[in-house]
Amino acid sequence: ILLISVYGEEGTERKVVVNPRGMLSYLFVESISASGKTIFELRESLHEQLRKYYRFVTLSITPIKFNAEYYTILGEVKDPGKKPIVGDPTLLSAISQAKGFTTMDFRDQVVDLCDLEKAFLARNGEYIPIDFVRLIRHGDLNQDIPLRSGDYIYIPNVTMKQVYVVGEVFYPVTIDYMTDMSLVEAITEAGDVTERAGSRVAVLRGSLSCPVHYLIDFNRIVKGCASDFKLQPGDIVYVPPRSFTSLREILQEAARVFVHRTADSTGEEAFIQAHPHTRNDRRRRAK
Repeated sequence: ILLISVYGEEGTERKVVVNPRGMLSYLFVESISASGKTIFELRESLHEQLRKYYRFVTLSITPIKFNAEYYTILGEVKDPGKKPIVGDPTLLSAISQAKGFTTMDFRDQVVDLCDLEKAFLARNGEYIPIDFVRLIRHGDLNQDIPLRSGDYIYIPNVTMKQVYVVGEVFYPVTIDYMTDMSLVEAITEAGDVTERAGSRVAVLRGSLSCPVHYLIDFNRIVKGCASDFKLQPGDIVYVPPRSFTSLREILQEAARVFVHRTADSTGEEAFIQAHPHTRNDRRRRAK
């Protein structure tokens, strides 16, 4: 953050934020690069632009804060990316700074492309339960929590009709939904369950923060003792390990694994930058 003013001109003092792309705006200068420049070089660049508006230009530029803290917002927002933490940002202000949700024209109406049910906030690599539907659609400010450095926000696309298969399968996958897709078909697409898998499979449907859940005995389906389970677009299929016995443990882990899988497939490098320890975790697992 820079404090900039034109000497002798009242009302010209501004606190100016250099955005993540290294650009800033000041008075009549809508966009100028500050990236890689010294204060002297930046002063010269601004001086050239402001000479069009002031007869005599003597600029004062003083750095008052160096932003080393960022959060990341990706997905269906108009200006995704890493954002510096300035002041006390919240989820709503982050969405606003990202210029809102992307939209499309549908039957003479403008509709948002965001899937609020599957939107999530991750902090320190862990899922933070936030109800984005209540926050955005119902104005529940209890969901508008303050952001911290390293937070990762992801807003999926609502038009993507997909099924997510995670957990103890050989190849965790995101599958394009097909009419009458079944649980067996989805798990087959993921290469089948591993030897560590338990007999039950969890299916989470609807809001990630408060899903409708189904706990299904997959072994009985495979043996022909029970009917296959029909999936719906947006379902999360989670195959827990045998060591997981409580429903609460299974549902919490399902949400956590889904968040990690989605972050990996939609913005791996941004997620790792926001949570550097996850890179080390992966290296340890690889060894």
